Amino acid sequence: GEHQAANLSEVQAFTAFLEGYAEWLVEEALHPLLPDYGRLTEAIARRRAEPTQGEQFLQQFIGLELKRHLSRIAAGFCREATDRWGREALERIWDDPAYLPRPGEFEDPLGWAARVLLD
Repeated sequence: GEHQAANLSEVQAFTAFLEGYAEWLVEEALHPLLPDYGRLTEAIARRRAEPTQGEQFLQQFIGLELKRHLSRIAAGFCREATDRWGREALERIWDDPAYLPRPGEFEDPLGWAARVLLD
């Protein structure tokens, strides 16, 4: 029903954020260490373009579509948030579940900041 659709949207946003946050953390750690980091991430992006059989099964089993493009957008959200307000601002997300970015805020870090950082 309507309530389940809203919950599903929140779960999809949360899983996308976790993937994007992990991608951002890896980039922060490895980019300075690997000269070919850009080529490596391109190869990973190509591999991730199509879901694996395991991912397809999981999607069918739990009825959750893993939206890969959202995780890339979420990683960009993490980069922009830390560039603008610092790592401490981004890490406020873990202080309260209400501070997680909402689906529309992945592409609107300013909206997220207005809601969370000015709290």
